[in-house]
Amino acid sequence: MAATGGAKLLSRAGLGGFLQRRCGLWGCGSPWGVQSQQHRQFFWRKWKSSHNFIVHQETIRHNAYPSPLRYGGFAKSVCTSVNNVVCHGIPDTRQLQDGDIINVDVTVYLEGYHGDTSETFLIGCVDEVGRKLVKTAMKCRDEAIAACKPGAPLCVIGNTISDIAHSNGFHVCPYFIGHGIGYYFHCHPEIWHHDHTVIITSDGVDILTKLPEEDEPSPIGV
Repeated sequence: MAATGGAKLLSRAGLGGFLQRRCGLWGCGSPWGVQSQQHRQFFWRKWKSSHNFIVHQETIRHNAYPSPLRYGGFAKSVCTSVNNVVCHGIPDTRQLQDGDIINVDVTVYLEGYHGDTSETFLIGCVDEVGRKLVKTAMKCRDEAIAACKPGAPLCVIGNTISDIAHSNGFHVCPYFIGHGIGYYFHCHPEIWHHDHTVIITSDGVDILTKLPEEDEPSPIGV
């Protein structure tokens, strides 16, 4: 379905029709549905200035399809996570402010494969803690990549990230994990970004960093 959708959107006219249909699906109304030409012009100015519009347009211009669009009901073509949003943020009309930190996560589907990349940007004058956070995250990424080699266990990635984050006064959100990508948007292997802290006693092992829900058995079928 993704490949077919991408093939239909190679022309500018196709893009206009696509956006018209999507606006109806999202419940934000179609620009052709309003009476005022001024309103229609404002609608397009707003769209053309957005991260979502730019990423969507560039993706289809290269004969690809934005993987996030309609994935699990996701309504946009890119993820933009600002400040305390961990990941998978949904682009909206909020304007970026001086001191903001934004991560732009782009995933496209091209010739049978999904591929993604993301980058974090500092907007204006970011405070010292924010800059340290971004610098530490970059170090976590680079050191984890360097630790990858044939025969290395997957846990070395999470252990490396967790150690660097903790040594710099930060912690890793345990509710999200890394994943494989290729034929599928999300696939194996699953990559945990953190390790567990344990106490080893004569009675066994006590996991100090276990989440409350990890003690509960999963429902049947999950």
